[in-house]
Parts: sequence; C-alpha cells; structure tokens
Amino acid sequence: MGREVHIEVVDGGAPPSAVAAEVRRLIDGGHVDAVSGWHISSVRHALAPVVAGRVPYSYPALYEGGERRRGIYCCGETPDQQIAPALRWMRDNLGIRKWFVVGDDYVWPRTSLSEVRRYVQ
Repeated sequence: MGREVHIEVVDGGAPPSAVAAEVRRLIDGGHVDAVSGWHISSVRHALAPVVAGRVPYSYPALYEGGERRRGIYCCGETPDQQIAPALRWMRDNLGIRKWFVVGDDYVWPRTSLSEVRRYVQ
C-alpha cells in the first residue's frame, strides 16, 4: 500500500515476563502497530494482557487450542488437527493400541496430553 514497514525483533525464547515487558515497552513507545509471534504458549499467555485492546496480535504457531481472548488471532494447528489424525492413522494402519507420551512441563504438552487421552478412547 505504498507504506514502508519496519520490523522490531524480540527474543521470544526469553522468559515470558521479559518478552511481555519488552513488547509493552515497544507498544508504549509507539514503536509497533501489531504483534506476531512464533513462540511457546506461556509467552502468548504473558503477552495477551499486554496487547489486549491495544494492538492486534497474530499467533500462527501450533498451539493447544482454546484461545478466545479479544484481539488475539490464532491460526496454527491445534491438537485435533495434528495429534488426532496421527493417532488415528497409527491405530488404523499400524495397529498401535498403546501410547506413551513424552512432554515437558508447560502449557502445550499438558493440554495436549488431555486431548491425547480423549482421542485414544
């Protein structure tokens, strides 16, 4: 549309509170008009109150689903789109009936495990 775009990069791998503080500083200073991030859900949870009602926030990363906060636009795959089809395929094509799930202790693995339990039944 004929306007120059500037990108501000924030390390989404930093502690969620640090990421949120940096994004808050950028928004407060008028340096960003929107936020987009490919990071873990704990960062999304820390950013949501910072961006809410101030700038649009696009989150295209795969995530556990259920995000409904205003102004946050999630378009990444959710467990029903990624885990359920894989479990179904392995059951139907490989005959697998027993599952062992490995995950770390944060939002995505905890929530996804609940979905896995639901799907395998």
